[in-house]
Amino acid sequence: MSYESFVAKRYLVSKHKINFITIISVVSVIGITVGVAALIVVLSVFNGFGSLVTSFLMNFDPDLRVEMISPSANEDELEKVLQSIGEIKDYSPFVTGKVLVHSTGLTDVVSLKGIDERNADDIYGINEHIIFGKFNLNNEGLPKA
Repeated sequence: MSYESFVAKRYLVSKHKINFITIISVVSVIGITVGVAALIVVLSVFNGFGSLVTSFLMNFDPDLRVEMISPSANEDELEKVLQSIGEIKDYSPFVTGKVLVHSTGLTDVVSLKGIDERNADDIYGINEHIIFGKFNLNNEGLPKA
């Protein structure tokens, strides 16, 4: 009998006729086993979920972001500079800002990102993430803001 088996048998099995200690030991071992198994499962699920969310969010954030210092900067000049750099595969202008959203009695301030529809799927991969419907920013028949 190995040393580990001897110690386990000595402390988990009672020598006496009363087996109450043995029952308590078995319940304790089962409780610890279930607790550790649950902890391993929960940590594994959260780790997988975290990497899924990270990969999903990274698709919408560019590798490089060029922001203008002032709104009066010349956009055409910036576009010529970006086109002249051969390492830049694609680019798209965007605007961001905080907006007030009101729906069914609830009002909230959210960050809104406006993108160019023409190459939005090439850059952001929007069609890969659409589960139902289609990506269409045409405002035919819709009221304009």
